[in-house]
Amino acid sequence: MKRYARTVFAAGAGLLFPAVMTLTERLGPGYWVKAAVKALAVGLIVLSYVRLFRETPREAVFLRPVRLKRALVLAVAAAMTVIWGGFLLLHASLDLGAIRASLAAKEQLTRGNCLFVFTYIILVNSFLEEALFRGLIPHAMARDGLGRVGNVFSALVFAVYHLGIVDGWFSLPMLLLCIVGLAAAGLFLQLVCDRGGTLRASWLVHGGANLAINAIGMYLMFFY
Repeated sequence: MKRYARTVFAAGAGLLFPAVMTLTERLGPGYWVKAAVKALAVGLIVLSYVRLFRETPREAVFLRPVRLKRALVLAVAAAMTVIWGGFLLLHASLDLGAIRASLAAKEQLTRGNCLFVFTYIILVNSFLEEALFRGLIPHAMARDGLGRVGNVFSALVFAVYHLGIVDGWFSLPMLLLCIVGLAAAGLFLQLVCDRGGTLRASWLVHGGANLAINAIGMYLMFFY
């Protein structure tokens, strides 16, 4: 069991974090309360891992200098293109009014605060998610020789974690498609992280994807 201690910790964190965030969603606080809960949860997980396994925080979340910068720019552009292209193709199947109402009700977004919230999502929220799902979980499992298992597991829990956020936005077929898409996005971000040799790579791509998504959110808030 000691040999797989990192894997046990990572698996526990991967199951506990979505449960905590889903419960928080169900309680219905404002966005900034949920953001604080997420930051606290990720921080406690990372600090606990650092203390237990005597690694630095940078080692724990795979935070190293960036390489392959040109390829990284292409990855950001590809992610944004896929999101905008997907929205243009599928927007007729989406209940945009329900999504806008959900943003206003669940996240308490208004035209006055959405710019600040979206900026936080791009810069900070994306880092927290990457630190856990592309940093700590897969690389902890990789240290135990279970790299592929860690990559798939982290992609799946990344998808499940987002279900609490998008609940009520889509019909069942679209929700299933969303789960598959999120898991695929998780695997893509893991590939970017591994090929780039650092969490910074997937963080940048994730931030670019959030920029594309939030541009759609701005459209819904101001023009729909």
